[in-house]
Amino acid sequence: MEMKLNQFKKFGVWILALTLISACGKKDDSSSSGGGSAPQNTVFGNGYVIPNGQEALLSSVTSSSLVEPLTVQWNFMANQTIMNQQASYYGYARIQKSYQGPIAVRGNMIVRQNIFIGTCQVPAGTYTIVPLSQGSWGPFGIINIPSFAAISGSTQLMLSFTDAVIVDPNADGIVDQVAGRLNLQRVNYGAQTANCIATSVYLN
Repeated sequence: MEMKLNQFKKFGVWILALTLISACGKKDDSSSSGGGSAPQNTVFGNGYVIPNGQEALLSSVTSSSLVEPLTVQWNFMANQTIMNQQASYYGYARIQKSYQGPIAVRGNMIVRQNIFIGTCQVPAGTYTIVPLSQGSWGPFGIINIPSFAAISGSTQLMLSFTDAVIVDPNADGIVDQVAGRLNLQRVNYGAQTANCIATSVYLN
């Protein structure tokens, strides 16, 4: 009789465990299916967020090196809400120079032939610029972008563009160029990584 009671207790424990597992599974399924996922924000490595739909083009300019066969087509993206607030005071005609706030950088980098920047080789190609951290625009026309990537196939360049300046030679409020040092920090050649030394090229 005692043996049958023990067997019954063990059977009851198994039934309880299976019930709990089944309930957990149903809970996970219901939370993942839902009515569709919410739009994702643009989140950078240091926690800065541009809300979904709020990334707006502030300035699109081209910078080139006088020494290396390298051109960068910059798309500087601002937070639309902040840009609108400042434009209501300064006016949209001068917003490129008057904007002060966070930015993200996008665009393309074109390397027309294989080059060395410092100790690292940069293969020829068209690289897509991807933001990795929040940048800043202004005040006094200073641009800082601590970290971004340029990607072409399996090659990834880890870059920064700091203490760059806005160039507006005719003082019309439209940014014609940005000038500063493009710093190459690291190159990922597929599975291999090279840390770069003395690696910068001046762009204007």
